[in-house]
Amino acid sequence: MQIQPIGIFGGTFDPIHFGHIHLANKMLQLCNLQKIILIPCSQSPLRNQPIASTEDRLNMAMLAIEGMAHFFTDNREIKRAGISYAIETLKSLRQENKNTPLALIMATDVFNRFDEWHEWQKILDFTHLLIAKRPEVGQITNTHALELLRKHQTTDTQELQKKISGLIYLANINPLPITATEIRALIKQQKDASHLVAPDVWQYICKNHLYI
Repeated sequence: MQIQPIGIFGGTFDPIHFGHIHLANKMLQLCNLQKIILIPCSQSPLRNQPIASTEDRLNMAMLAIEGMAHFFTDNREIKRAGISYAIETLKSLRQENKNTPLALIMATDVFNRFDEWHEWQKILDFTHLLIAKRPEVGQITNTHALELLRKHQTTDTQELQKKISGLIYLANINPLPITATEIRALIKQQKDASHLVAPDVWQYICKNHLYI
C-alpha cells in the first residue's frame, strides 16, 4: 500500500516569508505530499540566536499558513527548548507516524552542510530528504552530501510513497530571492518589507515592533 509522505519543513522562520511558503508549496505539489508540517526551531545548532522570540516566530508561522489546507505548524522543538536537533524531532515524528513516509525539506545550501548536523548519519533511517535545487545549477559540492546522493537518490517521486524513509529526491525549484536577513535589515532601516511576507505576518511584525 502506497501512502503519501508527510513533508517536514523546519527552520528559524525569523520571520517566515514568501520564499519559505513558495518552496514548501512547490514540494507539496511536485512530490505529492499529503501535508506540510512547519516546525520553528528553538535554537538552531548552526545559526545565531534568533532575533524574535519563540512565541513570536511560532505565531508568525501560524499566520503565514492560515487558510492553507495542507499546511500545519508544530511546536515540539519550541516546547523542548535548547538546541533543536533534527534527529530528535524525527524520532518523535516517527513514533507518531510509524508506517507513513516522512520527507524532510531543505535547500541545497543546507544539504551542503548536512554532515555538520547532529547524528547526520542516522537521519535517513527516519525520513526521506527532499532537496530543492535551481534547475540550471549543480550546487551540491559537499563530499558527504554527494556520497549520500549516490547511494540514496531516486528520480521517481512515486518511490517516496513505497518506503517510509531512506531516499533522497532532488526537486528542480527556482527559489524566490528572499531572505529573512534581508527582511530584518529593511525593517531596521525603517523601509517597507510588506511585499516579502504574508499580510497578517506583516501586521504582526508592525504591531509587536519586531526587528526594529
